[in-house]
Amino acid sequence: MQPAQKTASTISPDQAPVDPKTKSSSSVEDNKEQFTDTKEPAVASLTLEEILAYFDDAKQYVDDGHRNDWDNYFKVYMGKRVFRNYEGVSDPVIRESHTIIETLVANIASGNPKFHFVQTNEEQAQDTAVLNEMLDYYMVCNRMALKNQEWVRDMLLYGTGILGVEWRNGEPFIFNIPLRDFFVDPTSTGLVHTLNPARYAGYEYLQDKDVLANEQIFDAEQNKWVPRYKNLDKLKPQDPSDSGKTGNSKGMDKAFKDMFAGSTLGDKAVENQVHVIKLHDLKTGRIYEVGNRKEVIYDQPTWCQREEMTRTVKVPGPEGVDIDMPQKLDEIEPFLPFAVLRDYIDSSQFYAQGEMALIIYDNELLNDYEAMQVDNNAYQNTPMYWVDPQFADLIPEIETIPGAVYPIPQNAMGSIERPQLSGDLDNKEEKI
Repeated sequence: MQPAQKTASTISPDQAPVDPKTKSSSSVEDNKEQFTDTKEPAVASLTLEEILAYFDDAKQYVDDGHRNDWDNYFKVYMGKRVFRNYEGVSDPVIRESHTIIETLVANIASGNPKFHFVQTNEEQAQDTAVLNEMLDYYMVCNRMALKNQEWVRDMLLYGTGILGVEWRNGEPFIFNIPLRDFFVDPTSTGLVHTLNPARYAGYEYLQDKDVLANEQIFDAEQNKWVPRYKNLDKLKPQDPSDSGKTGNSKGMDKAFKDMFAGSTLGDKAVENQVHVIKLHDLKTGRIYEVGNRKEVIYDQPTWCQREEMTRTVKVPGPEGVDIDMPQKLDEIEPFLPFAVLRDYIDSSQFYAQGEMALIIYDNELLNDYEAMQVDNNAYQNTPMYWVDPQFADLIPEIETIPGAVYPIPQNAMGSIERPQLSGDLDNKEEKI
């Protein structure tokens, strides 16, 4: 469960909500999730058609250019041939790229990532030990040692790795987002610190309909827990006419596979499964979720923002007595809760290139040379014969078998001469 997706506004302790049972105001700390108010968006909420248009534009941009490269990188990494310059009898594979990638992962992403908070102005507390210990605790809870490896591996393989951050069960939840499931404003060149930052980003995922129906959030206006998702009862299989509007050029069976993208289970197992598109939009300052491309099931102000507010803090006063002082907290404008790790960055491109983009062709050339080596050894160690045409009917019986006897005259059959095996291929492989 998550706290209400509201933006904070200034509410003094005197305005704290009154507990209907005790008829008394609760403390600010105990009820901080309730001190929220809806911030009017800059523009109205996006419509279902606009959300799907953003999603389809972003996916089409990837499908037309990047996805085929990503697929090839993964295949070669896993030992599958992609680019063949030599079609031989044998088909050996040297997984050199796998060795290189995993060596880099082990050297770059071993252990938990470490960073700490420090005081940056006089209004902040000097002692950050508790805050840093809490951060370290959250890192352990999120198993960041493993997630960091996946993050770095995606960066090395595809050029870009994505981490998402949400708030679940009272603490930050950090998770890896597969690059194929992630989508971003295709006109952008980065999330931040760029002349053209992304206006929107998000990801798609699969979830059981009952799980979505049981998830709740706290509504500060109603002062109670309410269902997080709406319109779940309206979700139905897609119309086949939607097949050309998915932003996917894989030629999938649109009516079913767009709805259950990526599922490998049988029909019965996925009957209750929902394909969800989750979009973070900065212009409207809202988070949207769409189920089965049919209904908007979630539409709320993003939690990734804060209005300017003032709170009362205690500071050391004269004679060792603490005094209350107002503290102003600056506004935090809406931001996208994704951590993007990029390898070889092009300033005009959002998606970067990884190590596989550099070594994939060398690895495939190495496989070609190895195939030549195996074929050459086979030719040397497995003789080929010529036979007098008048004994052609016996050809199916002739094999390279020790002790074999063939009813053919001595000069009617012989082995074909072959050139000596050159060491040049060894040198070429060693050079690669």
